[in-house]
Amino acid sequence: MLTQSGGEPAAREAEWLRVYRHYAPRLESFFGSRLPGRGELDVFLSDLWERAFLNIDSLRSGKAMWSWLITIGNNLLRDRYRRKREDKEVLWSDAERNARVLAVLDGWTGMPSTDDSEDRRAAVLQSLEEAEYEFLALYAIDGFTHEEIARRLRLPSAAASRQKLRRLRLRLTGSTDEE
Repeated sequence: MLTQSGGEPAAREAEWLRVYRHYAPRLESFFGSRLPGRGELDVFLSDLWERAFLNIDSLRSGKAMWSWLITIGNNLLRDRYRRKREDKEVLWSDAERNARVLAVLDGWTGMPSTDDSEDRRAAVLQSLEEAEYEFLALYAIDGFTHEEIARRLRLPSAAASRQKLRRLRLRLTGSTDEE
């Protein structure tokens, strides 16, 4: 079985070359349709092989090599798309941001926007602290999941994000827990 340490260096290198030649074309075919271009595929496969080499000691059996490599690749893809989503920056005007946040608030209260409710809506926006507005923007505008919000705002967990949203909704709508 492959390992990073132990055995003759020439034998280890020959075994890695054999494994690479066997699995590289299969991995390229498997992940090729999931990445937009050849350049990204090459970088992706390089990262996959690097992780495989660095973590080979965690592989329990050579029979699991294919599924282990696929797991590494899927984890890399998930991390890549998560980073792209977090890096995606949409520039909204203040009016657009406020309208999206107010749409969520209107949904909570079940009250459609009307001319006589504009003062109430403006008062609700002004009552939000900066951190609360940022939280609502991540939720209502960016569409982040509670896991992503927790990571972005350094909350202890997704459950903490859900609880924060619940408490904010209760405060802003004037509801109580019993309702």
